Amino acid sequence: MVESNKEIPTIKDVAKQAGVSVATVSRALNGNQRVSAETRKKIQQIAKDMGYHPNLIARSVRMKKTSIIGVVISTVTASFFTEVIDSLTELAEDNDYQLIIARTNENPKNEKKAVEVLTQQMVDGLIIATTGHEIDYTNIVNRFPTVFIDRMPTNVNSSKFDAVVVNNEDGTKKLVSFMIKFGASQIGIINSEVTATQNQRLNGYKKALQVNAIPIDESLIKKSQVDYSDVEGLTSQLLFNLRCDAIVATDNEILQRVLKRTYERNIKDIQIGCFDYSPWMQFIRYPIVVAAQPTVQIGKVAFKLLMQRIKNPDKAQEIRELNTTIKIKTK
Repeated sequence: MVESNKEIPTIKDVAKQAGVSVATVSRALNGNQRVSAETRKKIQQIAKDMGYHPNLIARSVRMKKTSIIGVVISTVTASFFTEVIDSLTELAEDNDYQLIIARTNENPKNEKKAVEVLTQQMVDGLIIATTGHEIDYTNIVNRFPTVFIDRMPTNVNSSKFDAVVVNNEDGTKKLVSFMIKFGASQIGIINSEVTATQNQRLNGYKKALQVNAIPIDESLIKKSQVDYSDVEGLTSQLLFNLRCDAIVATDNEILQRVLKRTYERNIKDIQIGCFDYSPWMQFIRYPIVVAAQPTVQIGKVAFKLLMQRIKNPDKAQEIRELNTTIKIKTK
């Protein structure tokens, strides 16, 4: 046993103690079958007794593999990202990978910095939920194995990257159509100006109205500020000035503020629609229709695409578009 006042043991120390070569120790510690089971067991025990730990950095440089995946998301509090991360973590563990997670808070500067740091840390690949701003990924990522989730990068050279996205337009079209089926006719929508996905959701809203022969009233279409500070005021406009019997929130941040205002004013007869499901929605007092994203599937497909990209950097781009499912909660 190595005492605490001695230097950290090296692989050479283990080899000397075991009476074998450094190469044999390396093979034994990596479970190589070229070393007999008896010798492997003996060397592993000696290494344990000596307190020897492999130099992971040196091994990563030598093997050009760290078994670490960098994941860039906007926030760790949103249930969408929590569920995607859970899915990725399970897959990573099953395949002897670990995750390093960075958040951007929808700030493109944070995103660019996170990507740069992760690539410098020699992760094997990246899974990025982009902020959707103009970032030159071809410059900061180059040929690094990368898969985008939730949103496609807006850069003109984004055609080289794999992606897993959701059909936002169809999902919103289906949820608005269900709201109409349940009796809504004066449907307002509060949209965010963050990213192109919001425009897709707005298009789905308009198509649902058209399909159901309801005229599009531009006064019922509201766009929130980036920090969502005006959502409660916009909710009041839709409810009291424009007499809406239903409101669509295009994301959970908007929904929370819509609910705050409706609860404060004790609104009783209102139908709510939202893109993206969260477990807490079961406690909402109003009928709600939700376009739920396939979070587990997003994680699975993204991980699979990244493994393929790591093994074959020159493979053709692959974009997978997944569908939402409608969840309905009545009173």
